[in-house]
Amino acid sequence: MKHVHIIGKGSQTGVEVKARQWYIFFGLIPLNQVSINEMSGGATDFEIITKRSWLGFLGWGARVVIVRK
Repeated sequence: MKHVHIIGKGSQTGVEVKARQWYIFFGLIPLNQVSINEMSGGATDFEIITKRSWLGFLGWGARVVIVRK
């Protein structure tokens, strides 16, 4: 599943910053945090793209977060 959120005027330069957020027990317990504010670097126009994937055993999952400036 993929979601796209446009902030301000959207991507202006095409520069991407990627991070992965890990979960266990089918998304109930996050193992780390991803900060959109840090990833955007103070930009006011950018896109946030999120993608999910599940690994199955023990409900491990990951969310890839991409900020495109």
